[in-house]
Amino acid sequence: MSTVTFQRASGGTLAWGCKLSNTARANLGSPVTVTMPYAYVNGKAVNPPYGPHTAISTYNFHGSMNKYQYVGGGSGTIATGNKLTFYWFLKGSKPNSAADRYITCQVPKPGSA
Repeated sequence: MSTVTFQRASGGTLAWGCKLSNTARANLGSPVTVTMPYAYVNGKAVNPPYGPHTAISTYNFHGSMNKYQYVGGGSGTIATGNKLTFYWFLKGSKPNSAADRYITCQVPKPGSA
């Protein structure tokens, strides 16, 4: 469906990218609207760090996260060892085409990929 990459900047911010596979692009058409309705830090729901984006299907949908807010209150800052789960929903331009993708990663030390 897609390739997801992560990289942690020396200041601590975690950057990510989500690039659709050839099969996904063929099935969804272009453009594609990508949203992130859910995100979790260490299993606890946070306000997702990515609003809806519509772009051509070859686009590398990307964002970053450093500080976050828990759903229902409270906040935190990304730390080495945190487990993040991102869930993306993709709506294609072809009729009735959609897909989803989620991934869980453990946050690397700053300066690593």
